[in-house]
Amino acid sequence: MAVYFLRLTKALEALVVLVLGWAISGCAVMSPKECEMANWRNIGLVDGLAGKSLDLLNERTSACAEAGFAADAPAYLRGRDQGLLSYCQIDNAVRTGLRGDRYEGVCPPGIDAEFRRRNQIAFEVHRLREEVTRLDRRSEELEGRLRRHEREHEKKWKDTSKDDERKRLREEHEEEQRRVRSELRDIDRNLRRNRDQLRDAEWALDRLPR
Repeated sequence: MAVYFLRLTKALEALVVLVLGWAISGCAVMSPKECEMANWRNIGLVDGLAGKSLDLLNERTSACAEAGFAADAPAYLRGRDQGLLSYCQIDNAVRTGLRGDRYEGVCPPGIDAEFRRRNQIAFEVHRLREEVTRLDRRSEELEGRLRRHEREHEKKWKDTSKDDERKRLREEHEEEQRRVRSELRDIDRNLRRNRDQLRDAEWALDRLPR
């Protein structure tokens, strides 16, 4: 069995070049050239290894039909079934969730519920990590903006001696400071909340049976 899955993994690596132009996320369609050259069993294998639902076959079929090419659904399904044998391993539920892939309900009934549960827990960890990273970066960006604006304000202040102009510069500077600091406070609150949620989600992930 281990040898079989190893072969599937090697097959996936070999097919990467063939499917490089295809978006196996299901958001993009195949080009006419890809439809003309398509090896439908290989395409099905890759989609199965990625845990894609049959909706993706429908999208591929429609795209190729518009280009004047017919999809080989039986060959696609044979490849997809083979790929799903590798995808539908319970350990894969966490791996896919942590890389941001949602489970699309493609596994057999005996594993479906547990696979879905594990994938959802791992996906939530992924989502919260991404959100914490985004908020951290936004906070750093705003802190940098405050520093730059302070330097710019000081330079403009020194470059003029007119009272009216200085008053305008001070008001603009204070308004910008208030606006940025208000956003920073919102980010700080969101960061605390998301970090708390992330700790809970990681705790739930750690409690999953190995």
